[in-house]
Amino acid sequence: MQRSTPLATVLGAQARADAAAVAPTVSLTRLIVRRSALIVVIVVVLALVLAWARTERDVGDELGGAMVLAQLAATLSTAHTRSDDDVLAQLHALEAAQRLRHLRLVVHDAQGRTVYASDAVGPTAADARTPAVQWDLPRPSAPAWRVTLQPAPDSERAEALASTIESLLMMLLLAAGALAAMAWSVRRALAPLDAMRHAIVRAESHDRDALRHLPPMPVTELEAVAATLRHLAQALDAAQQRQRLLTQQLLGVQEEERQRIARELHDELGQRLTALRADVAWLARRLDERGGCFGDEVRTVLAGIAEHGECLQREVRDLLSRLNPLGGDGAAPTLRRLGERIEALAAGWHGVRQGLRVTVHVGHGDAVADVALPGPLALTVYRITQEALTNVARHAQATRAHVELQLHGDAKRPQTLHWRVEDDGVGIDDLDAAWRRGSGLAGLHERVWALGARLECEPLHPAGQGRPGLRLSARFAFDAWPGGRVAGGA
Repeated sequence: MQRSTPLATVLGAQARADAAAVAPTVSLTRLIVRRSALIVVIVVVLALVLAWARTERDVGDELGGAMVLAQLAATLSTAHTRSDDDVLAQLHALEAAQRLRHLRLVVHDAQGRTVYASDAVGPTAADARTPAVQWDLPRPSAPAWRVTLQPAPDSERAEALASTIESLLMMLLLAAGALAAMAWSVRRALAPLDAMRHAIVRAESHDRDALRHLPPMPVTELEAVAATLRHLAQALDAAQQRQRLLTQQLLGVQEEERQRIARELHDELGQRLTALRADVAWLARRLDERGGCFGDEVRTVLAGIAEHGECLQREVRDLLSRLNPLGGDGAAPTLRRLGERIEALAAGWHGVRQGLRVTVHVGHGDAVADVALPGPLALTVYRITQEALTNVARHAQATRAHVELQLHGDAKRPQTLHWRVEDDGVGIDDLDAAWRRGSGLAGLHERVWALGARLECEPLHPAGQGRPGLRLSARFAFDAWPGGRVAGGA
């Protein structure tokens, strides 16, 4: 026994085949890796540029410090030929122009007083043990000065700390930039998901157009999902189409059964009622011929039998009309004929339900009125009108009901038939509960849905303006209803 293939497997295989048949796409993993690699390259280039700039700056600082040291050496080498004030002024000028790096220059006179000291931070206790470079600087007219070059590591530590902080900040900025760029890349790669999410949300409202028309996706994985959604929409459409056809066939069976019952009533019961009335009429004539020997009581009974037979025959005709509202002559129903049958249906409610006034309006031109309607459409409009008026009479407690038919288009190409029934009754408090109870609305919805239309149900008046009433409406497209002949129509 052959096992059936699950629908998901079929849809998945078809989706993969379609994804391979569309325009070339790229894998999501490859796309993200490719863009991430590009981002990494950009980050590395920026890091190299910043490192080069920092290196150039450090080299400049080192060269400047070396030049200052050289200038100090040159100044001190000629200090024995100049005055003290001139030497000290030149040392201060050099210090103002460029700071001495990693060293501290101190000059003491013969009494040990400090006559000059650079602004570098002094050595710590540990650094004091580091040997310093000292020499005597001869003076032209005074005892020699004592020149000392001491190491100043605190400046180097400050520069190293600043360099480390700068490197960390640069790394943080580059990492933040890389993450932002990767987030943008991933968001752009997954942007088509918004279109698919929107299509799925619309499909939940029974609108599958967005699923059917999903655009091609630039990413292979997303295109596979989109192709699956497109085929799912097609499969749902096909299933819905089959269900509509099945519903039409069931409704057709109902109408055929009604026609069969109508024919039997007409052929059997109608014939016997006609014979009964003929017999009663013959007896009445015979009584008149015999004179009054039978008395008035017999004549009264015969008259009552004749009256009951006439009433019964009239009720049978009404029942035949309801069972086969569009007639069985085989002629295609027109809008004019449909309007006349609905007007007759509405007129019947005046005597059945006192206080309920039903009006009918059929909007059309003279040429449009004689356009042949599809048999299933005409019969469906009559049946839903019949059911809607029944619901109004039973549940709405209404005083007025209005039926309207409006044909849009011309005599050559009619497009849609707009049907609407309104009443001024108590309305429906909980529409969902009414659907679940199946109190006529379910049957209306089934008939309307079978022809590809949608039943709209809404209050006639806004809240707070008296009784809400109810408006039922539907638009039937001539080119959208499923084909097939339903009994009772052309």
